[in-house]
Amino acid sequence: MTPDDFSGVMAVLFIVFAIAVILLSLLVYLIPAIAAFYRDHDGKWVILILTIVVGWTFIAWIVLFVWAIWPSRNPPRLPWQSAPTPPPHPAPHGLSPEAHLAAMSRLQDLYDRGLLSREEFRAHMNALLDPSIQRP
Repeated sequence: MTPDDFSGVMAVLFIVFAIAVILLSLLVYLIPAIAAFYRDHDGKWVILILTIVVGWTFIAWIVLFVWAIWPSRNPPRLPWQSAPTPPPHPAPHGLSPEAHLAAMSRLQDLYDRGLLSREEFRAHMNALLDPSIQRP
């Protein structure tokens, strides 16, 4: 191996080492933003911008890191974790939802068997759907 070959190999190794050090330094520099995005922090974009702008100061980096990992009092809700649905209010006619559906099924059955006319079926169904309608 000639000295020129050796110096070429050393130059390539130096470049690879320099790129690895730069990437590792960038990773360490962005730890507050990475932690904020990993935890889905409410202020993740603010933390990212501040990390890029003022993260080079050690104090700001520490403050941003603590902010990124600090537990929030109101954890963000996922779309399927919305506020719990309150139980249904009882209908004005006093029937439970199950009894209401059973009554509608009975009406449909009577209509299908021909024991109710179309007008009678509609009148009874409207009375179940809107109890404020007065039956004659």
